[in-house]
Amino acid sequence: NEDLEKLRSDVKTKEGTIGDLQTEAGNMRKSHAAELDNINSELQASKQAHSEEVTTLNEDLEKLRSDVKTKEGTIGDLQTEAGNMRKSHAAELDNINSELQASKQAHSEEVTTLNEDLEKL
Repeated sequence: NEDLEKLRSDVKTKEGTIGDLQTEAGNMRKSHAAELDNINSELQASKQAHSEEVTTLNEDLEKLRSDVKTKEGTIGDLQTEAGNMRKSHAAELDNINSELQASKQAHSEEVTTLNEDLEKL
């Protein structure tokens, strides 16, 4: 009889311990689930921020590429203009040199004529 009471007491104690362990396990599951929810929320926020940053960087990259293409076009236009100016100035210089040579020749002939006229006097 005493043994039976002792066994019943042990069973009640173990049932209480099992109940406590089940409650603790349930609390741990809830805590773990809440922690997982927090981690998932942080992960989603991080993914969103990363996605936005990638989008911004891609937009900046496209703008820079566009700027480079525009500047390359401007450089090409300026190089063409500079080449045309060089050609134009070279042609102008050739014309001026030709006029100068013709003027020198005419002046030389005039001086020769004047000298001949002076000698005749």
